[in-house]
Amino acid sequence: MNQVIWNKKALREVLDFPDLKKKEVGYLLYKLQRCDSLLMPHSKPMPSIGKGCHELRVKGEDGAYRVFYLLKVENHIFIFHAFKKKTQKTPQKDIELGKKNLRICFMKKSKTIVNKNAKELAHTLGLSHLDAIEWEVRFMITNKIISSAKDSDLTVTGIAKIAGTSRARITKILKNDTFGISLDVLVRVLGALGEEVKISFKKAA
Repeated sequence: MNQVIWNKKALREVLDFPDLKKKEVGYLLYKLQRCDSLLMPHSKPMPSIGKGCHELRVKGEDGAYRVFYLLKVENHIFIFHAFKKKTQKTPQKDIELGKKNLRICFMKKSKTIVNKNAKELAHTLGLSHLDAIEWEVRFMITNKIISSAKDSDLTVTGIAKIAGTSRARITKILKNDTFGISLDVLVRVLGALGEEVKISFKKAA
């Protein structure tokens, strides 16, 4: 599993995000921890900052939120800048600040925070360990849905009809975009694809 390494200034910015946006950022970063690929509209390459740099893109009712990250180093995700975006184009000052913070990340005396799993990531973001559990379950169910759909003869319309949900929602799920879709809907979709769900429990460490 990849490690998330936070620049402390970037973390302070993310901690100021609304709780729902922090949860969405957390889930996207957990997907990166699990070596999942993020595409538009959730992530975009930022070659203007540097090779291997990307930005997480999260929308809110009061604006857009951005988190710059680096994937260039094996098994590490460096979070080096974050901000609330008020204009359509990324401000040049944030690009320059991102470049500066990126350089700081590789200085020996740079103070960073490391997250090795979902629980640590949720804690760093000031969220509950229950959010971490939800990320893990959501990730597993979503990936199983996508793999089962590829092997199924059912169309998107057919899956939606059996699951009792909309075609647009199924399309979103199959694009690996499930944040905001309830777990009960995901379970119904999995069942519509002919899969059985077995649940096991263990005491949290």
